Amino acid sequence: MATPDLLPIDVATLVDRCACGSRRILVGMPDSAFEITATKPGSHAKPLALAPLKEGLAPEKRALAEDLRALFGVLDVSVRRYALRRHLDASSVTRYLSGERVPSWEFVAGLIDDVREATAPLTPAAEAALHETHRTAQKSNRRSSEMQALQDELAGADEETRRIKARQRALEEALMDRERNLRESVSRCRRLEAQIDDEQSAHRADVTLWEGEYEQLRRECDDLSQDVLFLQEALAVARAELIAAEGQCHQLEADLEAMTQGEGRGQGASSLMAALE
Repeated sequence: MATPDLLPIDVATLVDRCACGSRRILVGMPDSAFEITATKPGSHAKPLALAPLKEGLAPEKRALAEDLRALFGVLDVSVRRYALRRHLDASSVTRYLSGERVPSWEFVAGLIDDVREATAPLTPAAEAALHETHRTAQKSNRRSSEMQALQDELAGADEETRRIKARQRALEEALMDRERNLRESVSRCRRLEAQIDDEQSAHRADVTLWEGEYEQLRRECDDLSQDVLFLQEALAVARAELIAAEGQCHQLEADLEAMTQGEGRGQGASSLMAALE
């Protein structure tokens, strides 16, 4: 892991650090070998040398190999040790650093991580430039380019698979929650049904008695309703008869009054004639 006092490294910059003669890293320029020495007081370490880049190497591969060599030189380890550390074949690492083969981006990313842990991280611009150099080198090698395209497609498919799995887990959790709620609701319904059955059994005798009383009251209501209808009709007839009787009484009274007045006038005339005689 990088220490706070270290600044990001630019791949295009020659790395040259001196700390009281304790360590010095020299990265060779293009077309030359470079050596790494780790000098300690009283020790005589052998420099680690890589073969120069071959003539006739494609410019894209040469540029990538130079950048990889610059990064690898910072680690201060041999090719064999680094291959063991990364579980790789030493000959494959050598071909990557010599430009004979274009490595996968996974290898380059691992190298960047190792440099970050050993010294300091690359600047974002340097890492982007290295990524572009790697893509350009792969395009010069059709098979590697096709392989990288398949790897990118696989990475995209894997990302989609992870998203689908995450969504599936969320749906499964939601389903389990709903199923748990459903089981609880069904259990409550069954308890209520059992309680209703118990109450119905306990009050069945009372219900039977109440039904008998209700039936008797219903019959009484029907009988009383018939009586009310009969009495209403009889009352209507009686009222009509009363009206007719009262009319007859008024007529008879009028006739009687008229007759009485007629008799009175007749008697008065007879008395007057008798007096005149």
